[in-house]
Amino acid sequence: NNDMTTQNLTISFRGKTYPIEIPSDATVWQLKERIDELTEVFPIHQRLLGLLPKGAIPGDSEKLSDLKLKNPHKVILMGTPAREMTDLLETEREALIIKRKEEAKKREKEARLAEERRIEEERMEAMRKEREEQRRISEERQRKMWEEQRRVQLQNEIQNEMDTSAELTLVVQAYSSGVAGKPELEMNDKIIMSANMLEQIVGSRLPMPLTFQILPTIETDRQCHCGVLEFTAPPNTVYLPYWMMEKMSIMEGDQIILKNVNLPKGTFLKLQPHSADWMDIPYATRKPVLEFALRKFQVLTIGDAIAIEYGGKDYKFTVLHLDPAGAVSILDTDIAVEVMEPLEDAIIEDVIEIGQEVRGELAENSVKYYSFTIDDPNSSIMLRLHPTQGDADMYVSTKTKKPDVSNYMWMSQNLGSKEITINNTSSHFVTGLYHVTIVPYEAPASYIFSVKEAPIEGGNTLGSPEMAATVICSNCLRKVPESSLEMHQLMCLRRNKRCPLCDQVVSTEAYEKHQSLSHAQMQCQCGMTMDAIKLKKHKETECQERPIKCRFCPLHFPAKNIRNHERECGSRTAACSHCGSVFKRMELRKHLSQEHDIIMSDLTQSTELEHLK
Repeated sequence: NNDMTTQNLTISFRGKTYPIEIPSDATVWQLKERIDELTEVFPIHQRLLGLLPKGAIPGDSEKLSDLKLKNPHKVILMGTPAREMTDLLETEREALIIKRKEEAKKREKEARLAEERRIEEERMEAMRKEREEQRRISEERQRKMWEEQRRVQLQNEIQNEMDTSAELTLVVQAYSSGVAGKPELEMNDKIIMSANMLEQIVGSRLPMPLTFQILPTIETDRQCHCGVLEFTAPPNTVYLPYWMMEKMSIMEGDQIILKNVNLPKGTFLKLQPHSADWMDIPYATRKPVLEFALRKFQVLTIGDAIAIEYGGKDYKFTVLHLDPAGAVSILDTDIAVEVMEPLEDAIIEDVIEIGQEVRGELAENSVKYYSFTIDDPNSSIMLRLHPTQGDADMYVSTKTKKPDVSNYMWMSQNLGSKEITINNTSSHFVTGLYHVTIVPYEAPASYIFSVKEAPIEGGNTLGSPEMAATVICSNCLRKVPESSLEMHQLMCLRRNKRCPLCDQVVSTEAYEKHQSLSHAQMQCQCGMTMDAIKLKKHKETECQERPIKCRFCPLHFPAKNIRNHERECGSRTAACSHCGSVFKRMELRKHLSQEHDIIMSDLTQSTELEHLK
């Protein structure tokens, strides 16, 4: 075609065809000017499909002879005629003027309300500080009086108990809870003793509850104390929680010494969590979590590394300080608890503002965390990740600071650039803080990451009857205009491929990556192994380790244990905040309905707890 002097083209536009004969050395812009004469579509608004393969668009300065076109050649025109553009622009301009006036009024109103709120908040804050100072002075005075009285009382109790208590020393062999097949021992301070030891304990008339000091046969400065769970171990054998064996450097089968002791009641406990994950638990929930977990412990010693289970996760703590002694009993006592900052640093998230763009680099097997905030419920936000070297994926969530392949709300694993749009039509949309994880794929990666307002979607549908009739593409299962189905399928079959395992449509280039990420075998914390793409749903709806909130308290428990917990928790008594009546927690709704005319269906779990003292 390059040695011909003219190029014949057929332009298809809105169901009509326009033949054009033009010199083959003419540019694409000159072609657009000819099309403008026939269709009244300005050259700058024209989009010509078919001049280059795979939907590519040539530059305006390129010559037709360089495009290697057939003679004649078919071209599809997309655009809006000038007369229609004028009507659209006028309508949009009027709407924009009205919108700006409304926004100006709204901003003035919001500024006035914000100033009023600020003044009121300052007044309330001053009153609150004054009340808190008065309460602090009163509480400090009462605390000092109570501590002095308690100190004298404890000294007397310790002296009386030590004077009258019997003594028993046992030399036994120690094994861990794993040997006993009792992993639940790791969440408390109890040991399992043998039946022959029970006979010696009864004969020695030891005071209850039984409390022993654990001593290795070699001298050491370390201390550890324990209670007794049961007497089912083999003769002269005890089973210990493994954290006790670690603290005392005791190996499986080592001989240890058990010596009964009487410990004072604890008044103060200082704990330090090992992991920053503890801070992910809502602040209001941490206190009841600790209260519930510490019920499993009878005694504590400075240096103990105890474990607390909550929400399917284990949280380890070190006992830093105890009052009034280095080892205390915490049974039937009110003890003040202070929790220090975690040993492990919290996750470092880079805060990114909407409209901001950042660059980053990732080594292999590393990750990068970002966070951003959506305040406007009508926002539409687009997250864009453009790898400049290698490839990287992104995962987004509002519930965890570390979203990943099995724990996310939005994700993109395509090859190359990735986009995620979040707006109020998304199922997980909320106003607040969003967390983003960027992970390299198989190799180090460099990238550009941006969080921006999503462009307004829309197109020209005026006077286009073909857009009303759509059909489903058999390959990608998307709706496409019936008039362009054939062209769509030609490109779709080349570009997209449907996965036979999950029926998900991915690009041909990303198919291998989809297989390696979505269908990699991963193990859930419950022990089940499955494809990564199924793990997220499994954790949310099926996993027996998934946390479920108790109906009678603010705590979460694994699904496998929730019934047993609710049976125990619901059977505990509580007092009604309205009349003071005492009843089982599981009978709260019945009591409120019959005695106070509070309809059960109006109660939520949070408001339900407000009716209890």
